[in-house]
Amino acid sequence: MRLKRFNPNTRSAMKSRTSRNSTLMPEAKVALLRLLLRGESTAESLASISQSHVSVIRRHLVELKARGLVDTRLEKEPRGRPRIVYLLTIDGREIFFAKYPLLLHSICQSSIQDRGFDDAKKLLASAGEHVARENGAPKKMGPLIQFLRETGFQPELRTEDKLQLIVSKNCPILRTATEFPELICDTFHTVLLEKMVGSEPILLRQAISRGATECIHELR
Repeated sequence: MRLKRFNPNTRSAMKSRTSRNSTLMPEAKVALLRLLLRGESTAESLASISQSHVSVIRRHLVELKARGLVDTRLEKEPRGRPRIVYLLTIDGREIFFAKYPLLLHSICQSSIQDRGFDDAKKLLASAGEHVARENGAPKKMGPLIQFLRETGFQPELRTEDKLQLIVSKNCPILRTATEFPELICDTFHTVLLEKMVGSEPILLRQAISRGATECIHELR
């Protein structure tokens, strides 16, 4: 596996970006970012939820996109023009969860550089087990969902063809997960869920770090 070259400036660049984007952010724009943490949405839907005029919401979204906190994609409609869907960028997510990626990114880079990829993966698996133990490993869905909510994953439970799914609509450590998906998504996050639920193996079906709109873990 080809490892990414260690960049000593990454940490300071991440910290500077987050600090700059969060400075003097008006509450109305922060509220929009919080709504987008729940998932992608249109300006019309955001206006309805926030009880604001859609023109005001669009203006805020344009400004947020200019700051690199929001992105857009076009979604085809059965008739007429495609609609514009808004979603958070990595920088937009880090407005709320700035400390997580700074710490984990350093751990991942240092582990790979000093110990190699395989040992780094073992370290992240051990970290997932440790976090589960420290939080009681309740083996019950209620406490697990509460834990994931408190740590910024915006979780929900779904069922699909008798399968139980743990869905994370946000990744509070997305920048690090995007750079090191094998360590964060395949190992740390998945092992954490396995130990907290008491069900092995848990299959990671898709991840935000790999381009999906939400992370989905299947309980087998």
